[in-house]
Amino acid sequence: MNMLTMSRPVAALLGALLGALLLETRPAFAAQPETAPPEQEHSAMPMPDGMAGHSMGSGPQSPKSAKPTDMKMDMGSMPDPDAPMEKMDMGSMQGGSAPPDARDPDAYAEGFVYTGMPGMEKADQIVFGKLLADELEFLSGNEGEGFNWSVEGNYGDDKNKVWLRTQGQKIPGQPIDPTTDGEVLWWHPYTAFWGTQLGLRQDFGPGAHSYLAAGIEGLAPYWFDVEATR
Repeated sequence: MNMLTMSRPVAALLGALLGALLLETRPAFAAQPETAPPEQEHSAMPMPDGMAGHSMGSGPQSPKSAKPTDMKMDMGSMPDPDAPMEKMDMGSMQGGSAPPDARDPDAYAEGFVYTGMPGMEKADQIVFGKLLADELEFLSGNEGEGFNWSVEGNYGDDKNKVWLRTQGQKIPGQPIDPTTDGEVLWWHPYTAFWGTQLGLRQDFGPGAHSYLAAGIEGLAPYWFDVEATR
């Protein structure tokens, strides 16, 4: 009991001391009012060398303070998208004559032109010939002897050929058969599988005549060789 009675005055004394301390230190902890930074004058700021003479004004304006007339965009300087484009002058970019010392585009190194080498020709430059004997018969019997033939040949490259064609029948001791004839033709292609023929045709035997011959020759579908001459 004595301890509790003695502690109350001590507690009251301690409380009074703490209250006095707080009252003395309160003005030191009071919040200081914030001061706005001084407005900077942009016109007085140093400018780089490339931007000398440009006035920065008094700073950017807020959207609320800007007038509608100040925000209007000038569309007069923009090009019209519907306007026709001007034609570009290409005359100075290409064309004209080659210089006097220009190299011949058709010549090879050091002025040598392509003449081909034996065995090194291109496929369409190879010249070759063909001899085809479709019929070559000799007959001998009690009624006599005779032979029939149907032979043709050509010589040239893939662009031009000379064609020789002959067919007929001959019995020894008798005139040559009137169906015998011979043709000399010039062949020239006009597609990959067909070509034209133009030349002369000579009949033999009684009543023989000479003709101007023309026809076609080629490879039909399913690998049929077709020849027709008039």
